[in-house]
Amino acid sequence: MINALSTLLGKPVMLFNQKQELLAKSTHFQNPPYKDVNLQILNLLPALLLNTTVSELSLLSPVPLRGQSMTIYPIHSYQAHGLLIVLEQSEETLSMHSLAIEQAVNVIRFEMLKTQAVKERSRRYKKEFFTDLIEGRYSLEQEVIQRGGRYGLTETIPTLCVIAKKDTPTYQEGMIWPLEVNEELSLSELDHLYNYLKVELRKRGMPCILFMKTDAIVLLFKFRRIIWRWRKH
Repeated sequence: MINALSTLLGKPVMLFNQKQELLAKSTHFQNPPYKDVNLQILNLLPALLLNTTVSELSLLSPVPLRGQSMTIYPIHSYQAHGLLIVLEQSEETLSMHSLAIEQAVNVIRFEMLKTQAVKERSRRYKKEFFTDLIEGRYSLEQEVIQRGGRYGLTETIPTLCVIAKKDTPTYQEGMIWPLEVNEELSLSELDHLYNYLKVELRKRGMPCILFMKTDAIVLLFKFRRIIWRWRKH
């Protein structure tokens, strides 16, 4: 789809998911100068993923592409799913192919929602297991070891438990949010925090088990790995 859209527009196109991972890119990015665009975009992704409206930026690097436009189309529903990025898009291109871009964004959103549903189901199973574990609902240690093994728990390695919570937001006096909106925002922010921690820990080579517990993220680290990393640095 990305290659077809790129061919239709005659422009380079990239697709990122909410974890800041590159899912697809047109053939333009196989050769210079587009090959060197990735780094600048990666640095902008955390901020871009928070935006819910179409925006346009200008490239600063690489030098041959300095000043070229970069149009960002957020793929968003109740949460951010990713970004579709089109380079060098002119007003003429936008007016001619806006419907095609809109349709592409809708199809990608639908596919990402399906993938997200599968991940959420798997995450729910994980959350249920660890909730039962920390609340002492398992009577047999062997059952814990057997079920926990699929999530990386082992009997012989100590585990360090870390709780991460977002600070309570401060609203202006007189600002009232409906309960449903407040809950939706809370779930969306918690999911964003979950994905953010997962990405950042992976970047630092610190694999861990993550799951949600009410309004917090619980992180389980294999203790030996943490000690090894501290000694290494």
